[in-house]
Amino acid sequence: MPEITNGQGGDAAQTGFPKSQAGSRAEPAAQKYSKLNFTGRLGPLFKLALKNAVLTLLTLGIYRFWAKTAIRRYFWGNTVIQGEPLEYTGRGTELLLGFLLVVAILAPVSLAYNFVVTAVGPLTTTGQIIQGLYSVMILCLIYLAMFRIWRYRLSRTSWRGIRFALDGEAWRFMLLALAWTVLTAITFGIAYPWMRKALWEYRIDRTRFGTAKFAFDKKTSALRLLIPWLLTLVFPLIFGATLGFIGMAPGGVQQGLGQIQQLFSGLAHWLFLGALAWIVVYTWYRLTEFRLVVGAIRIDGGAGFRSSVRLPVVIGISALFWGTVMLAFSVLSVFFISMIVASPGAGGGNLFMIGGITVMIVMVMVILPMLYTLIMQYRMIRHIVNTLAVSNPQAFAAAIQMADTGPSRGEGLADVLDVGAF
Repeated sequence: MPEITNGQGGDAAQTGFPKSQAGSRAEPAAQKYSKLNFTGRLGPLFKLALKNAVLTLLTLGIYRFWAKTAIRRYFWGNTVIQGEPLEYTGRGTELLLGFLLVVAILAPVSLAYNFVVTAVGPLTTTGQIIQGLYSVMILCLIYLAMFRIWRYRLSRTSWRGIRFALDGEAWRFMLLALAWTVLTAITFGIAYPWMRKALWEYRIDRTRFGTAKFAFDKKTSALRLLIPWLLTLVFPLIFGATLGFIGMAPGGVQQGLGQIQQLFSGLAHWLFLGALAWIVVYTWYRLTEFRLVVGAIRIDGGAGFRSSVRLPVVIGISALFWGTVMLAFSVLSVFFISMIVASPGAGGGNLFMIGGITVMIVMVMVILPMLYTLIMQYRMIRHIVNTLAVSNPQAFAAAIQMADTGPSRGEGLADVLDVGAF
């Protein structure tokens, strides 16, 4: 996709579309591109996140379906394209019904699986075959959930009163994903970027905005993803070799590395540093993939997208979130320990146990969801939306509404399998 040139002139070649779509004369790029805008503020979101956390805790988790719906409405409603916000029309009841339906189906299957494996023995040949088949079934369900998430959320998303939709069959997507999974395993993970591109291409080619069809640019090559993905794959080997070099280096080199060894004196410190570095490398790959997919989207009439999401910003948001989580956990733990120590009389052991359980409940049910919403989701979505731009947005005006309203139930399979949170 071309760059936004802030009002500088551009011709058809610069826009990335045929001359018949771009016009016969050069037009300013500012007229060809429209940046998306995120208008949300932390104040209203804080109140919403606090309400969701408290009600979810009081209802023992049942309210989470309505909480998820309210959060989506907030983020959808604050994502603005050409002055008009998106609208999310999903309901918490739909998510709850979908979840209960899938639980009613999967629970007996899981019980039967555990009974059979226990009866025949998990280490027997029959037991191992059953476990393998069950693992394949779970993998199939995960791929089905990925497709159904995309279908449900699109069907509940509208802009200017026109709904998005997803055609195609979930089982075809599942078979495609399984075939690519086998190929990725055979190639020791090297084919993974091509797998991701193929799965995105299948969904995007079947996405609609009313009557306007989306398409994935067939000229887009997954080779752009190969270098960051290969680095993600081999990074553990590189890191392990580096540790071996430090441990086996000659005396002169050892002296030169002395300060580093003092800073990271134990193996756990090195492993922690390596894990952080791998996360940065993997995040680089995911952002490269995101930019590639966004840049490959085309819509009837010549519209397309561009993303300029930045790695340092994404890493900074993640670091801020996890740092705040650790700080909150530390403060909460010190608070409860101080209360226990100050409590007179015996029963200190029971108080410590109760205090520990209370800390975990408050962290998991209240603090962590609020921090995730206020830091990770808010800042990440704001950055992603504000770095998105659509070219030739006038193409959307030709779309009209379709009669299909999408699935009647929510993401039950995805909720049960914990696929695609948010």
